[in-house]
Amino acid sequence: MGARVTVVLHSTYWTIDPPKPSGVLRTTTGPVVVPKIGGCVRGQGCGTVTMEFVAAGHGTTTVAAQRTSCGEAMLCASTESTWQVVVRVP
Repeated sequence: MGARVTVVLHSTYWTIDPPKPSGVLRTTTGPVVVPKIGGCVRGQGCGTVTMEFVAAGHGTTTVAAQRTSCGEAMLCASTESTWQVVVRVP
Protein backbone atom coordinates (compact mmCIF):
# COMPACT_ATOMS: atom_id res chain seq x y z
CA MET A 1 0.00 0.00 0.00
CA GLY A 2 1.00 3.59 -0.41
CA ALA A 3 2.44 3.32 -3.95
CA ARG A 4 1.57 6.38 -6.04
CA VAL A 5 0.14 6.53 -9.55
CA THR A 6 0.16 9.78 -11.53
CA VAL A 7 -1.90 10.16 -14.70
CA VAL A 8 -0.89 13.04 -17.01
CA LEU A 9 -2.87 13.46 -20.22
CA HIS A 10 -1.65 15.97 -22.78
CA SER A 11 -4.78 17.93 -23.69
CA THR A 12 -6.96 20.09 -21.50
CA TYR A 13 -10.05 18.47 -23.04
CA TRP A 14 -9.61 15.18 -21.11
CA THR A 15 -11.93 14.27 -18.22
CA ILE A 16 -10.48 11.64 -15.87
CA ASP A 17 -12.99 9.37 -14.11
CA PRO A 18 -12.59 7.98 -10.59
CA PRO A 19 -11.09 4.46 -10.55
CA LYS A 20 -13.57 1.59 -10.95
CA PRO A 21 -14.01 -0.42 -8.89
CA SER A 22 -13.23 1.90 -6.00
CA GLY A 23 -11.16 0.91 -2.98
CA VAL A 24 -7.94 -0.04 -4.76
CA LEU A 25 -6.76 3.50 -5.58
CA ARG A 26 -7.66 6.65 -3.66
CA THR A 27 -7.54 10.04 -5.37
CA THR A 28 -5.02 12.35 -3.68
CA THR A 29 -4.85 15.26 -6.14
CA GLY A 30 -6.80 16.44 -9.09
CA PRO A 31 -7.87 16.69 -11.60
CA VAL A 32 -5.53 19.64 -12.15
CA VAL A 33 -5.80 21.36 -15.54
CA VAL A 34 -2.74 23.36 -16.62
CA PRO A 35 -3.15 25.15 -19.94
CA LYS A 36 -0.06 25.85 -22.02
CA ILE A 37 -0.12 29.58 -22.63
CA GLY A 38 2.72 30.29 -25.07
CA GLY A 39 3.05 28.83 -28.54
CA CYS A 40 -0.45 27.43 -28.73
CA VAL A 41 -3.46 28.37 -30.82
CA ARG A 42 -6.51 29.30 -28.72
CA GLY A 43 -9.08 26.51 -28.57
CA GLN A 44 -6.53 23.80 -29.36
CA GLY A 45 -6.56 22.33 -25.84
CA CYS A 46 -2.81 22.67 -25.31
CA GLY A 47 -1.77 21.74 -21.80
CA THR A 48 -2.24 18.86 -19.40
CA VAL A 49 -4.76 17.28 -17.06
CA THR A 50 -3.15 15.54 -14.07
CA MET A 51 -4.65 13.33 -11.39
CA GLU A 52 -2.75 11.52 -8.64
CA PHE A 53 -3.72 8.37 -6.79
CA VAL A 54 -2.33 6.27 -3.94
CA ALA A 55 -2.77 2.52 -3.53
CA ALA A 56 -5.33 2.02 -0.78
CA GLY A 57 -6.20 -1.66 -1.09
CA HIS A 58 -5.36 -4.89 -2.85
CA GLY A 59 -6.94 -5.69 -6.20
CA THR A 60 -7.31 -4.49 -9.78
CA THR A 61 -8.94 -1.26 -10.90
CA THR A 62 -9.24 0.78 -14.08
CA VAL A 63 -8.61 4.50 -14.49
CA ALA A 64 -10.31 5.85 -17.61
CA ALA A 65 -10.64 9.20 -19.34
CA GLN A 66 -12.60 10.57 -22.25
CA ARG A 67 -12.84 13.64 -24.43
CA THR A 68 -15.18 14.67 -27.21
CA SER A 69 -13.13 17.54 -28.63
CA CYS A 70 -9.68 17.20 -30.17
CA GLY A 71 -9.37 20.88 -31.01
CA GLU A 72 -11.54 23.89 -31.59
CA ALA A 73 -14.83 22.61 -33.07
CA MET A 74 -13.15 19.31 -34.01
CA LEU A 75 -14.67 16.06 -32.78
CA CYS A 76 -12.29 13.24 -31.85
CA ALA A 77 -12.11 10.05 -33.85
CA SER A 78 -13.15 7.02 -31.78
CA THR A 79 -9.49 5.98 -31.39
CA GLU A 80 -8.63 9.38 -29.87
CA SER A 81 -11.60 9.89 -27.56
CA THR A 82 -10.92 7.37 -24.79
CA TRP A 83 -7.95 6.36 -22.67
CA GLN A 84 -7.60 3.81 -19.89
CA VAL A 85 -5.07 1.97 -17.78
CA VAL A 86 -5.55 -1.09 -15.59
CA VAL A 87 -3.73 -0.98 -12.24
CA ARG A 88 -3.08 -4.07 -10.12
CA VAL A 89 -2.08 -3.66 -6.48
CA PRO A 90 -0.72 -6.98 -5.15
